[in-house]
Amino acid sequence: MKRSTFDAFADFEQRLSDVLKDVQRARLDFAARLATTVAAEKRERDEEHADKLDGGAEIARWPPLRGPLPSNAPRSWWPFRRAG
Repeated sequence: MKRSTFDAFADFEQRLSDVLKDVQRARLDFAARLATTVAAEKRERDEEHADKLDGGAEIARWPPLRGPLPSNAPRSWWPFRRAG
């Protein structure tokens, strides 16, 4: 049975939507890991700097990092995202 052009287009649109969702998840995951790493490195540098200045005296530390955003948070960067 030959598929109609409409069916082929709908299938293509669904596959493209799935791929874009996967790319967005990967981008957000990478951004979260990068932010966590940068914050940890900054905290290490700040602690080393404080130890040098204070001779090892205890200082106020950065608050702990927050966890990832909830999965239902609106994070779409694609302006043509379909609802549903």
